[in-house]
Amino acid sequence: MSSQHEQPVGADGTRDELVVESLLRLSGPREAVPTERMQRLKAAAHADWRQLVARNRRRRVAAWAVSGLAAAATLLAIRLGTNTAAPPNSASVVATVEALTDTAQLSASANGHDRMPMRVGDVLVGGVAASTSGTGTATLRLTGGGLLRMAGHTDIHVPTANTVLLSAGSLYLDSEGGPSLEVRTRNGVVRDVGTQFEVSLTPAGLRVRVREGSVVVRRDEQEHRAQAGDEILLNPSGQLTRRTISTNGPEWAATTGAPSSFDLEGRSLSEFLAWVVGEMGWELQFASSEAEEKARATMLHGSIQGLTAEEALTAVIPTSGVEHELNGKVLLIRLSTGSRD
Repeated sequence: MSSQHEQPVGADGTRDELVVESLLRLSGPREAVPTERMQRLKAAAHADWRQLVARNRRRRVAAWAVSGLAAAATLLAIRLGTNTAAPPNSASVVATVEALTDTAQLSASANGHDRMPMRVGDVLVGGVAASTSGTGTATLRLTGGGLLRMAGHTDIHVPTANTVLLSAGSLYLDSEGGPSLEVRTRNGVVRDVGTQFEVSLTPAGLRVRVREGSVVVRRDEQEHRAQAGDEILLNPSGQLTRRTISTNGPEWAATTGAPSSFDLEGRSLSEFLAWVVGEMGWELQFASSEAEEKARATMLHGSIQGLTAEEALTAVIPTSGVEHELNGKVLLIRLSTGSRD
């Protein structure tokens, strides 16, 4: 919205000037200003001038400081990016911070020093080192496809969107049907075959747990395959031990206790339920075709940010026209009593 001011009226636009000039002539000559008063006026004007100069100088210093901070931020972005003379572009982004628990601190660095705290929504670019402190988890969305979740006290290096170097701690990865993910450690290399799996470096060696699908663990010239429900341990000398584990037990606490990474707004109940069972390691079943159709047709709104998958299920189901029941690792969905009428 703008406002307009009336301009002086006159053929040549100078009527106001002529009026002022006439009034000045009628008033006659002004009296001379006394010398003492003139000196005081000059002193006051000089003081005002000095204050103006000082104020402008402060503004210039502040501007220089802001410019310096902006330059430092640009240099930091360059250090965290491609290590070239240009800021990182979209092609160099390897992951986005999708969720952090309250007790997790995530930081990133290009050289292991000068760590920069990361927050939800921040991006990691190729070649950075990232680490977590505290007891929570940090969830990263890989640009190449898939999800990476860091447990507390975990150190990684991310050269590409599909390759992670693990030097300490534990990672949980879900390829989500995308390109194969590879985790490299000092004790071996782990590559998935469309799966959900966890890789940990422990005092006993490299531990791999498979929740879904299968992985291949390679060390030197040897390869070992692990299926869903397998846990294998490679000790520093290369000896392998294997045991069977539950795919939804306490072994996966770091996963099931992680905050939601699912954007609920505008998604169907079917999509939400598929995400829940994927997070929890459950199987999804519908009690009837009507219940399945209801899940496909029901659109969800709101946010489940900060909730775990199990907490989100408890919050969403009562408002969606269905009921749920957990039998072991099977999540059964049926129409609620009111929806059957």
